[in-house]
Amino acid sequence: GTTTYASGAASTGTSQNVALRLSYADLQAISNAYDTDLTTIYFKLTQLDGGTITMPSGTLHAAVGSITGSDRIVGPGESIVWTPATNASSATGLPAFKFVAYDNAEDSVHTATVSVKVEAVNQAPTMNSAVSYSTARNVAYTISHTSLASLLSLSDSDNATSSLKFRLEDKVSGTLQVKVNGGAAQTANVGDLLASTDEFVWTPNLNVTGSQVAFKVSAQDVAGLRTAAIATVTFSVSGSNIPPKMALNATPTVDISDVELSPAGSQGQSYRISFTSLASLLPIQDADSDGRYYVVTSISGGTLRRGAATVSAQLNAPATAPDAAQNHLLATGEEFLFIPDPATFGSNVEILRVRAWDGQNYSSEAVVRLDLERVYSTPVLTSISDFSGLIQDQVYPFTYDTLRSNAVMSNVDETGANKMWFKVTAVEPSYNQQLTGSLVGSLLEIKPSGAASFTAVTTPLSNVFIKPGDQLRWTPNKGAYGKLYGFKVAAYQDNGTGPAKQSVTDVAVNFSTVKVNSAPKFVNADGNDTTISSAVEDTPYVLNYNQLAANYPGTDLETGALTYQIVNIPSANGVYRKVSAAGTSTLTSGVNAVDLNPGDSILWTPPLNISGVAQNLFEVMLKDADGAFTSSSRMVKINITAVNDAPSYGTPVLKLLGDAGTSKNISGGQTITYANVLAAIPVSDIENDTVDFRIESIGSGVLRKGSTNSGAQILMTSAETMPRLISGTGDGNSTLSTVNWTPPVNATGEFLVMTVRACDATACSPTSREVRVMVNGVNAVPTISSALVGAPGRSAGNVNFVLGTTTYASGAASTGTSQNVALRLSYADLQAISN
Repeated sequence: GTTTYASGAASTGTSQNVALRLSYADLQAISNAYDTDLTTIYFKLTQLDGGTITMPSGTLHAAVGSITGSDRIVGPGESIVWTPATNASSATGLPAFKFVAYDNAEDSVHTATVSVKVEAVNQAPTMNSAVSYSTARNVAYTISHTSLASLLSLSDSDNATSSLKFRLEDKVSGTLQVKVNGGAAQTANVGDLLASTDEFVWTPNLNVTGSQVAFKVSAQDVAGLRTAAIATVTFSVSGSNIPPKMALNATPTVDISDVELSPAGSQGQSYRISFTSLASLLPIQDADSDGRYYVVTSISGGTLRRGAATVSAQLNAPATAPDAAQNHLLATGEEFLFIPDPATFGSNVEILRVRAWDGQNYSSEAVVRLDLERVYSTPVLTSISDFSGLIQDQVYPFTYDTLRSNAVMSNVDETGANKMWFKVTAVEPSYNQQLTGSLVGSLLEIKPSGAASFTAVTTPLSNVFIKPGDQLRWTPNKGAYGKLYGFKVAAYQDNGTGPAKQSVTDVAVNFSTVKVNSAPKFVNADGNDTTISSAVEDTPYVLNYNQLAANYPGTDLETGALTYQIVNIPSANGVYRKVSAAGTSTLTSGVNAVDLNPGDSILWTPPLNISGVAQNLFEVMLKDADGAFTSSSRMVKINITAVNDAPSYGTPVLKLLGDAGTSKNISGGQTITYANVLAAIPVSDIENDTVDFRIESIGSGVLRKGSTNSGAQILMTSAETMPRLISGTGDGNSTLSTVNWTPPVNATGEFLVMTVRACDATACSPTSREVRVMVNGVNAVPTISSALVGAPGRSAGNVNFVLGTTTYASGAASTGTSQNVALRLSYADLQAISN
């Protein structure tokens, strides 16, 4: 930043607290290093004089003094970063580091010493964020610039502390004044600056004690740069607290001890009590505290809530401070919710007792009252237990008392002399008459206390009540059993001169009746049921409960779904699986006891190739909900539609014409008949249909239609258009009784003649088979002959052939190669060499 490089270029310094990157080229320019051997030069750091150095690898050298270790070399293309010491600056240069040149063998004799010009940059002053003083209640306290700066540890790297000024950021409590240069105290305003000769004067609020935040300040230097922190100045104000009073004026002689809230409330209804409403009746007067709270010390005739929390009274006041966990402290803007007990009503009812609280002391206690107007309660009917112990078709007698003992009902207005009634709100609408002695619907009858006879309850209903002393009887619907609906009632309270009240809900009165069970029956006579249809040969079939119910219907005098129980499964009749919500299970043949209920089904996989009408599936009986069975069983039958099966191959597959096969170069070709192929490839058909062999592909040699080698050659086309070998005569074109095969010339051994597929009239086997034949004969041995230029004709014998010198029999020159060069010889080359 001061010295100029040997090249004449200006060097570069840095700024206060700003790192400087120095490249290999910079170190070269600084040192002007060279090596007469022209060896690459490196630079080795030898000493750190100030700041820190970060190497290209990231290693940090921070200790002033000698630099040692392996990571101190800077090579071509690399850079180091020098960072000045915090807040350090110098116009003439800060000592930085020393280095030598290094050629990977020896260090230079001389050393380069580097200093860096570091331009000064103004830094913001710093200080702590809080300070605390102590003073007595109502006593002013003076704070000098020096005191505040010392306690806040105010400092500035660029300026003397005495040159820094405090700036007032906020006034929080009490009274704050400022004395400028020893002058008179005057009101301090936000934004005022306090110099080293100035003072703050703070006076706490009148009669207030305890910890108080007084004001907040920042500090700034001569350039106006401020501290990041804003310091809070807090005072601990000592002195005795004056207890609060609840009174109408600031200098009370008598505390208010009893008040009544307005407006009035109602029995059983919640009532809001706000801080404002209490303050209007019980104003809090406190000479030395800003705290204004009400504390509940007693709760009567109900419960008290503060938000979602239940309030517990502070029973130990004034000896014990309020407990936040008890929720009995009420502050400005908050409210209580009073929930009266059901029996709490009347004029001038005491509901609370409260005391004022200023954060340290209580006032005397005051009673809070409220008028609660009487509200007659609506009866509550929750449930009625079912009557039990009845037998099907039995008339059941009962009384008001037995009905009341089964009911869960309540009303705060009920007394021993004025009990709740039941009001009948619904009966079975189908009742109103008896026809030929059979009841239509159920029947409710009531005999009021003192009456001579029972009266039937009919619709439409009009103020039908069940009162204490009444007798009742209920007749169920004919044949009905189980949990039976009888009628509905509501709770009813007659309040005499007050309005009568009926429960909001009515509840059903039910009767649990034990049935006398009858066994189920099949609807149709044996043999007259409908056979299950739509099954298909070799295809799994799902038979569900609904199909059984439709084809083999049953009946039962009692209500409820019947169960079909499988009691026997024929042997060797396929695989049976029961499918239900509980899962799938495999059934065994023979005697069984497998229940099929609504939603269940049987997955039946029939034996292969079984078809026909009225096939036996399984034997069933009907079972009702009580476990009673039909007197006999039924065989469930099913119709199975036949499906054609493709032919299937047998074993073993033999060579065509057996081991004798045919002869090499057989004259006139080899005749192959349908019977020849059938003997080599056994095949059968489940339905005993005639089986053909469709030619799928041609192997070696030539395959022709007919028995001679003069027939038309069979060529490959699509599989569906290829000719078939049949057992009959055939048309000589698409259907053939024989084919003629000419093997390859001079060939011997086993050969593939053709590939065939077995087919009946409508289906083919999924796979094909190869037709192979053995061609017998003696094979001719190949010969190597010398037929070189000058030796015409063929003469068997060994051949010695020099490539690149000997000429081929054709007269063409052969080709050699060069030293270390590979030579490629083709099949044709070897043929030419060997002739």
